[in-house]
Amino acid sequence: MIYKQNPSSPPSIREHRAPDGVPYIIDNHAGSMSLQAALLRLLAGSPWADVATGYFALSGYALLADALDDLQELRLLFGETRVAAELARDLRRERYRATTQALVERLVALLERPPLASGKEAVQVRRYGSGGDGPGFFHAKAYIVEGAAVVGSSNFTAHGLTGNTELNAVHRDLPIVSDFSAWYERMWNAPQALDCKAELLATLRRSQFGDFPYTPHEIYIKTLYEYFKDDLDKEAALDPTRSVVELAAFQHEAFQKAQRILRRYHGVLIADSVGLGKTYVGKKLLELFAYYQRQRALIVCPAQLREMWQRQIEESRIAATIIGMEELGRADYPVARHSDAEFVLVDESHNFRNPQAQRYQNLSRILASGAPKRVALLTATPINNSLWDLYHQLALWTRGNDGYFREVGIRSLRHYFKEAEALGGAGGSLFNLLEEVVIRRTRSFIQEHYGEVTINDQPLRFPQRAPLQTLRYSLGATYHGLFDQITSAVEALELPAYNAERYLVTPAASDRLRAMTNGGIVGLLKTTLLKRFESSVVAFRRSIHRLRAFEAQFLEQLQAGRLVQSGAHRRIMRLEEDDDAAGLDALLASLEVVDPAHYRLAELAKDVAHDLALLDAIITRIDPLGPAEDAKLHSFLAELRGLEDAKVVIFSYYRDTAHYLATQIAADPTLATRRVAVLCSDTPPRERQRLIERFAPLSNHVRPALEASAELDLLIATDVLSEGQNLQDAGHLINYDLHWNPTRMIQRNGRIDRLGNRHATIQITNIFPSDDLETLLRLVERIQTRLSTINETIGLDASVLGELVTPRTFNTLRELAAGDESSLAYWGQVSELAGNELMRQHLLAYLRQYGEALVRDLPGGIHSSLRRGQRQGLFAYYRYQDRHFWRFYDTRNHYVSDNRFEIHELIRATSSEPRAEDWLAPSEAERILELLAEAIITTLHEQRGAAALGSTLNKVQRDLGQIIRAGWAAPGVDRAQAQAIFSALRTPLPAAFIKDLRAIAARHQQTQDYSLLLAMLQQLLDQYQLSNTPASALRPVSEPLTREDLELVCWMLVG
Repeated sequence: MIYKQNPSSPPSIREHRAPDGVPYIIDNHAGSMSLQAALLRLLAGSPWADVATGYFALSGYALLADALDDLQELRLLFGETRVAAELARDLRRERYRATTQALVERLVALLERPPLASGKEAVQVRRYGSGGDGPGFFHAKAYIVEGAAVVGSSNFTAHGLTGNTELNAVHRDLPIVSDFSAWYERMWNAPQALDCKAELLATLRRSQFGDFPYTPHEIYIKTLYEYFKDDLDKEAALDPTRSVVELAAFQHEAFQKAQRILRRYHGVLIADSVGLGKTYVGKKLLELFAYYQRQRALIVCPAQLREMWQRQIEESRIAATIIGMEELGRADYPVARHSDAEFVLVDESHNFRNPQAQRYQNLSRILASGAPKRVALLTATPINNSLWDLYHQLALWTRGNDGYFREVGIRSLRHYFKEAEALGGAGGSLFNLLEEVVIRRTRSFIQEHYGEVTINDQPLRFPQRAPLQTLRYSLGATYHGLFDQITSAVEALELPAYNAERYLVTPAASDRLRAMTNGGIVGLLKTTLLKRFESSVVAFRRSIHRLRAFEAQFLEQLQAGRLVQSGAHRRIMRLEEDDDAAGLDALLASLEVVDPAHYRLAELAKDVAHDLALLDAIITRIDPLGPAEDAKLHSFLAELRGLEDAKVVIFSYYRDTAHYLATQIAADPTLATRRVAVLCSDTPPRERQRLIERFAPLSNHVRPALEASAELDLLIATDVLSEGQNLQDAGHLINYDLHWNPTRMIQRNGRIDRLGNRHATIQITNIFPSDDLETLLRLVERIQTRLSTINETIGLDASVLGELVTPRTFNTLRELAAGDESSLAYWGQVSELAGNELMRQHLLAYLRQYGEALVRDLPGGIHSSLRRGQRQGLFAYYRYQDRHFWRFYDTRNHYVSDNRFEIHELIRATSSEPRAEDWLAPSEAERILELLAEAIITTLHEQRGAAALGSTLNKVQRDLGQIIRAGWAAPGVDRAQAQAIFSALRTPLPAAFIKDLRAIAARHQQTQDYSLLLAMLQQLLDQYQLSNTPASALRPVSEPLTREDLELVCWMLVG
């Protein structure tokens, strides 16, 4: 008869137990004995144990470790054929704990227990593999001891011994126990049962908890491999299937990296040194986006490079619009015309380092309007004067979002740069940002790591640089011994025409501030005069005549009630710098009408008269000077005569000097046969390209079509030619003027010091005065010091600061004059763009020599110790999916660094460096590792919280947003339109649009007309097709993560 329980009432179960208290049925249920507790009792009464299990985990051993240690013999038979690999995976997932390390050490000691007196192994381990005539996966679970056998469902894991609901039967009948033992012997001795103790021991020992002595170099290489692994795996998938743009290997790597950066950040800065072919990398990107992906492309470049880019895209059948920077500088430039561009390439992007410039504001509007855009910036010299040059270029694509790089630990981009500036840009202070968005390799780096460069199997070489040559001349002799009188007169100029606010009868606070600012402009103008003084008598003479005419005309205009304001001053200054005086009459005609009674005219007239007297005295002395007295010219012509038929590029800062040199070369009988041309700011763009091709037909691929008689021997140019042009046909370059901007010198030299130059050796020659150089430098330095003081007091306009000569420049000039070239290395890498390319090349060199298997098989969480005298601390590398966290905890000063440049320098180890003794106790290492992990989690939570709140908005955006929100519920208001405008105002906007919003806000303050406000804002949004997509949509914010999400990749003690 079958009896059924009433399903409405639970069954009554009486647990039967053996005399030792162990029940016959064990299911791990609460209130009953767990299998762990049962086995501890059974093992305590037995000298041996045989265990069969499908799976094994360290957690299971931990529960029975005390009892297992007391056994005389132990046999373990595993069903998991990959037991060592599974154990390695489990150990990798474990947090580093001193207790876990002690447990692993204990298990290793158990497995290595010495043999019994009989010679039999005390502890044996086998795994049962499928194969032969036997069954498949071994899934049995049995725990057999003397006098008892437990058979059921529990694996040798913590879950099987305590956590899971299992079903295990405890057998005490000796015949049954004997049958189980016979079964175990049969399984143990089966052909499929293979010894795996050595494999298990190796896994334990080589894990993060083991005692394997990993070297510092292994940890270093593992760090690099895990950091770059995903990028290495993805590179092959990033290329188009076909391409007409052929690149060298190092250029191809730049192209691949640029794609990855563009996909993540929508912008990339390619800043390889001059002569490394950034143009071709840019062209490859254009091919990818404009040709293969059919995106609308825009190229922004200096006017002199338009023809070059036009030729490049036509060769590859790439559709793109090209606009010149000068054209973009017009106030009325139709920005909205390019709002549909999807990929924008900006060549020589360092020209967009001044956010006050019209061309910067127009480009900023283009990049923020219409369709989402990817932006590639190309420049060899991203930093000309300060780190902020780089900041303003990156800001072009961050669209005013100060938290754009929040996901890589940079909460505020502006604050990040301020911190780097405070550190002097040293120590790779911008490294974490730069390696995310900048590609920067130097020529020496390429030569060291890439060997012979080939394109289409054709070798390309860098020319060797001959030692820098310096020509000497007497500056005093050039000016007939008038050096002191002339320079003293320049320094004594008052230049009231450039600072009329200084003479107001009752100046307002804003006027006094403007007067101080204009004082900086006066200092800059004096510096310009001294630069032209050194350049040539002709350039200096023209400036002095023009200045005298302007001062006299200024006084005349003011007395007639018309004022040249400071904005016009700056324009005149720029015209002076560009040698363009054509607009002076038009400028004067547009001056503001003022009341002369508001000025102290008598004092102003007195200072003008003082200047006119000084200028007249200078003119009297320099007007008679001609080429015959020009010592600098004679030294230069003598050098040219010695170069015979060589092609030579000659650079001068000033157009007047360039034309003067061309005239004098033509007048020299020994040089009259040399074909010479001048290329400067007044040379039309098409004519510029024609002159470049005539001078360097091979480099520009026009030699077959060019008649020999049309080819040029000498090309004299201003810095309009210093960017982007290929002049490798030449092997000689002469800098006629002093290098007041050393980064410009690097760009000049790069015109011939380029990959593929057919000359084995190139020669760079500088011309320096042999006398009076120090006097001239001290004079300019003195003026610049005054400018710096004004800047520290009130802050000068960026256009003024951009022309300051830095203290480092003065030192560079002194060193170059003394024949010391070491400073060139500094200016060649002035931007401190320490990218991760060196790290990547160290990894690639290792992989080429040893392959990938060794580093790939290194377990997770392992560590080593490295001897470094200068610092002491712990490096930890954590990872979450594709995000990497490097941290260094300084145990002496108790601070944490996340600067990967600094950390890399600390952990960088060679294969010959031995492992040092671990100087930190495991428990203290555990504390620091957990501290770092929790700090990472906290930081990420803070970043995510900040992202949820949105980026910090400009005040005018917040104010207008509040006005819009307060008024959209009023009758007659189109609420949908108002809410859409409000949403757009919640998105960070570039400074160019902030200027527009301020004008709208000012108009609203006057009218208080809500409908008009909506109309003005709607017109702005429509004109530029501004997106109301939140900034967070451009940079997705990660989901919140927990401590368990962080994986410890490796760590190292440094001390």
